[in-house]
Amino acid sequence: MNIRLLNFQKNAIDKLMVAMQNSSKEIILKSPTGSGKTIILTHFMRRYLAENNNTVWVWLTPGKGSLEEQSKAKMDKYVHGTKTKLINDLMTNGFKKNDCVFINWEKLTKKGNKALSEGERTNFKEWIKKALNENLRFKIIIDESHQNFTAKSDEIVQLFKTDKVIRCSATPTKIPNATMIEVSDREVIEEGLIKKLIVTNENFPSSIITNNQ
Repeated sequence: MNIRLLNFQKNAIDKLMVAMQNSSKEIILKSPTGSGKTIILTHFMRRYLAENNNTVWVWLTPGKGSLEEQSKAKMDKYVHGTKTKLINDLMTNGFKKNDCVFINWEKLTKKGNKALSEGERTNFKEWIKKALNENLRFKIIIDESHQNFTAKSDEIVQLFKTDKVIRCSATPTKIPNATMIEVSDREVIEEGLIKKLIVTNENFPSSIITNNQ
């Protein structure tokens, strides 16, 4: 299924492409709920892969709601010609160039989680080492980055020896020296994806802007 990208989504993708060339390791995508954040990121991933061979995208999600499966399903549906994997696919075949791998980090970090055995956890690290030895370059996306990102989660990120981490959220945590890319509520409203926005200022303390659709 083809999907038409909206103007603010195209602009965000352009800005992400530029940010990947900057010196800053950390990139923050701040985008309102309902703005199609997954659509933005998955189309950006495809565009980046088209211009940067031997790259592997790793998309990390918090534990609740099987977000990694939902994000993979959206990429499969709307972004054609990409190679997507979940953790089980990875444990069988490892990382290959131009992969987009969606991982729930709690399956790797949470005590008592039986999704991976201890042997599989070790093999996960070995697959990363093998990919690095094959000169594959990892780029990381941390979805809903404000949720449950712990020291153990950060240990996973460090394994990939990446030079770029994109953290995305509607309410991101501030990181010093990070490149900030922000999609405003107003942009999303103008495209009809959000119906209204409460604006506060000294003249109109509770005015409401609505779209015309």
